[in-house]
Amino acid sequence: MNTKFPKNTLEHAIIEFLARFPDETRFNVIMHELTNDGHGWSVNDSWYSLRDGNKEQVTIAARGRWEIFKLNYMPKALVRKLTDVGWENEVRIDCDHTAFLTIRVCE
Repeated sequence: MNTKFPKNTLEHAIIEFLARFPDETRFNVIMHELTNDGHGWSVNDSWYSLRDGNKEQVTIAARGRWEIFKLNYMPKALVRKLTDVGWENEVRIDCDHTAFLTIRVCE
């Protein structure tokens, strides 16, 4: 993929998480609605925000969710605190152990 994003941006982090997949791989993006369970945030509901998208489309979907995530759940969230806790065919991204979104390879 030729798209270059500045370091320390959400888009750069997403592309880095997806680097293990070939450029032609297609993805579904799953967003998570969170609820405060008294000890922190847990996933209440999930939905697809993108189906059968390429890597660049995934970054666009993630950017939109990042703004809402910060506004509603973690105002002090930082891109450098994103981690991939997913399995083989998915990238499940957490921020400080709070679910952000899941990127799953289309089957």
